[in-house]
Amino acid sequence: MVNITNKDVLDNLARIDLSHVGLEMDLDSSVSSLQFEEKNEKKQVKLIVQVPPASTRDQIKQLKERIEQSLLTLAPNVEPIVAFTSHAPIPSMSGSKKPAPREAMPKPESLQNVKYVIAVASGKGGVGKSTTAVNLAIALSFYLGYRVGVLDADIRGPNIQKLLGLRQEMELNEAGMMMPQEAHGISAVSAGMLVDDNTPMIWRGPMVHNAINNFVNGVAWGEKDIMIVDMPPETGDVPLSLAHTMPINGAIIVSTPQDLALIDARKGISMFNKLNIPVIGIVENMSSFCCPNCAHETPIFGKDGARKEAERQNIPYFGQVPLDIRIREHADNGVPVVIRHPDEGISLAYKNIAELLKKNVLDRSAPLQVAEPV
Repeated sequence: MVNITNKDVLDNLARIDLSHVGLEMDLDSSVSSLQFEEKNEKKQVKLIVQVPPASTRDQIKQLKERIEQSLLTLAPNVEPIVAFTSHAPIPSMSGSKKPAPREAMPKPESLQNVKYVIAVASGKGGVGKSTTAVNLAIALSFYLGYRVGVLDADIRGPNIQKLLGLRQEMELNEAGMMMPQEAHGISAVSAGMLVDDNTPMIWRGPMVHNAINNFVNGVAWGEKDIMIVDMPPETGDVPLSLAHTMPINGAIIVSTPQDLALIDARKGISMFNKLNIPVIGIVENMSSFCCPNCAHETPIFGKDGARKEAERQNIPYFGQVPLDIRIREHADNGVPVVIRHPDEGISLAYKNIAELLKKNVLDRSAPLQVAEPV
């Protein structure tokens, strides 16, 4: 199989004549994401290209055809996969320039029909944040009837595609917008749909920021009552990018009862406070181990740590989810436990979280005010 490098692709794009397309852009410097994957004896070249905001559908269609024709000349087995996005440059993260107030920030076109955006975060990995996010999203849809989307913002370590059993492919609509995949009654987009499970996302900060912008601005989300954003396990650049890219109405913190996990949960709470994003609830995950043989519960990671932290910080407590082997088994199979066992206590724990979210946020007469990030 012919070896194709980033330079080969970018040099090829630089030679494309756009004079008849009517777009003024340097095509090789407009690539925000470039990935290679070998699949079915084909060399897939996956591109996300940033186009000018005023680009028409016909211009994007012509541009897509020219890019595909150009890439096909690289090797006989090349399969081009091209997507487009259009957005303003991300704000400086240096703190030298204060961002515009978020209530004055224009809502991204792709999110015009999304009513609420809720982040699910933890501050650290390994506490079941992604599993909680997925089961909460399904509970909102299955039990309460909401139209729900899930955005996997953990670019470097995406898991949503595995938890929902998504295909490793990204389809585009006629306008070149990425299409979410449907699974178990909800819509989802994840970087894991672009690469196989064994491919590491070795991306530097700017590429991660561009990927976030692509998933916010370059996806045809359609009409959604609520979007659940699975945040990365950090308090760094990705949450900052999201806070300046989309209006997040509130954040739910997931933590185990263990003191070690709570240290990082506090950092996550502090981060959202500094960004003026309200923390609307704390979930205690893996609250106790439920024996599958005798149903005896053992508090392996301690007892009531997250509840006490919620009380200490005056944050609503959204309840406990036990450490149950069925959660892991069904997550590994891409069919979350809420779908497999909707009437059992383990799934009703997620229903309780969904109902508290509905009561505290979704039933308000107006969306939560989105304040200016610091």
